[in-house]
Amino acid sequence: MANVTNVTYAAAGTRTVLQKGDIADLIISLNVEDLQMLSRLPRRGTKDTNPKILEDSLAAGDLTNYHAQNSAAPAAVSSARTTNENETQILKKTVQVSNTQQAIAQYGMGQEFDYQMMKKMREIARDAEFFLLSDQAMQRPTPANGNLGKMAGMSALIATNTNLVANFNQANFEALVLAATATSGGNPTQVWMDATRKIAAAGWTEEVTRFSNVAKSMITEVVQYNTKFGFDCQFHWHKHMPQNLVGNAAVCMGLDLSPDLWVIKELIPLKREAIAYTGAGPAEQIMWQFTVLAGGEQASFGFIG
Repeated sequence: MANVTNVTYAAAGTRTVLQKGDIADLIISLNVEDLQMLSRLPRRGTKDTNPKILEDSLAAGDLTNYHAQNSAAPAAVSSARTTNENETQILKKTVQVSNTQQAIAQYGMGQEFDYQMMKKMREIARDAEFFLLSDQAMQRPTPANGNLGKMAGMSALIATNTNLVANFNQANFEALVLAATATSGGNPTQVWMDATRKIAAAGWTEEVTRFSNVAKSMITEVVQYNTKFGFDCQFHWHKHMPQNLVGNAAVCMGLDLSPDLWVIKELIPLKREAIAYTGAGPAEQIMWQFTVLAGGEQASFGFIG
């Protein structure tokens, strides 16, 4: 007697014949993507493809601010505010399956379209995380570039308190923390690093050996770092750092996540749109148009390049 077979289809639509043996009726998707920036930054709407935010700062301390009795008022001195901006970027994914793929019973899923939609949603979220971390430069949409807008990534937006990747060490880390706090008035308590820098930070020589309360177990990870100025930083590993597009992506970013200092501005929130039916099968487009805006990048720091 012939073996009982089941007809199914590959992603490209090729028909395959599989013997229905001992196969678990599920598909395991390993989702270990950490969307740490995307999940932490607040989101706000915008009605402009080029959102802006104004930034101001206090004048430097004046050690000549002494005046005689009955003296005239000094001349007013005002500093110009800075306009911080970014361009929104359109991210897209397409989901399409054939009518046959949609109708056929398959292992591990109800319908092929729903499964592919789930995958593409995860993928577009991962793409968004990559662009947030990246060193991509801002590009305004113009007729010359086909109206293609690109957002500047956070690696490109952090410009005031930076050092080179090759200079990553404890002394330079302390110097950037000092610049972002004492000089710029920031509070960069959250620090993200790539694997190389995370390992290096765990081996800084001024750190004491850390033992756990579990017998024969030693902890080699620095989770919270207390600077010489009594300033606490939380250390995080980000598996997707760095995201180099032009060779200047950050391998370490210390962020001040106070309100309005870093915010995602959405022109078109993540949504699904039906695509015209052509007879091949159901199809939808996933679309998202957003950018990241730095209200005060000098309150953060980075080892970049």
